[in-house]
Amino acid sequence: MYPKILICDEIDEEATDKLKEFADVEIGKEKLNDLEKLQNYDCLIVRSATKITKDVIANAKNLKIIARAGAGLDNVDVVAAKGRNIKVVNAPDSLTISVAEMVFGSLLAMIRKISEADKSMKEGKWEKKKFEGREICKKNFGIIGFGRIGRNVAAIANGFGANVFAYDPLITDEKIYENLNARHCKNIDEILKQCDFFSIHVPLMNETRNLINADNIKTLKKNVIMINTSRGGIINELALIGALKSKLIGGVCLDVFENEPNPNPEFRNLENVILTPHIASATEEAQKRAGMDVVVQIEKFFKG
Repeated sequence: MYPKILICDEIDEEATDKLKEFADVEIGKEKLNDLEKLQNYDCLIVRSATKITKDVIANAKNLKIIARAGAGLDNVDVVAAKGRNIKVVNAPDSLTISVAEMVFGSLLAMIRKISEADKSMKEGKWEKKKFEGREICKKNFGIIGFGRIGRNVAAIANGFGANVFAYDPLITDEKIYENLNARHCKNIDEILKQCDFFSIHVPLMNETRNLINADNIKTLKKNVIMINTSRGGIINELALIGALKSKLIGGVCLDVFENEPNPNPEFRNLENVILTPHIASATEEAQKRAGMDVVVQIEKFFKG
């Protein structure tokens, strides 16, 4: 008998077709609300939109594996899953390139004022002097979180000729930093006080919630640009909005927010921000890799 799999959030079409070769596949997160159907599923597949709570897990009586087609697991109650011996898998390697590239796409858009220049040109203007920007080369570029994505960011920053600073309390091997020409910072303050730009690449958990807050924002360089493609809640948004309004910092590029899909509307009224709707990993290539990565793990789980 084929295992029953519910794809809650759409994954790559090729990956879906591969699933159908060895499983009975249904699609649509609304089916999580059908308790009669829910108890029959052997596997649930999600991206970031659907939350697999302890209640979902409790009602999915036949559930054996949860697959997250992406990196973070903050939308899956991993503790509840482990309590029932339900396997949880994800695809952390699939998104690293796309997210790292997005960091620099956002940063360049801000420091070279690309959106503003484009808007001006489309209004029939030629305001060359108005859009003077800044370079990345020889600037201090900080990376908070030196896992897969952080290291990809470091490699690209090196390509720009930046001075790379990195902080990660879990990565202690000096060779990892040396191989990427990154200065190993022993605490987050070394990043915040010295860097012209910094990018955040840590998961959201108790230890990282409000990691960037009203107190340490005061220590930042005046024209610093921060980029967050990780998770909302890592930066205290009220403190950030206050700093942006008072021009304490140069600007921020946000792809993630505390409240998605309805972020704080005050961000929309600020000039020194770039806002994107959680799309750092939303490339054809990344989603294809993520889908296939979890399908391979699911097939191995059921076929042995």
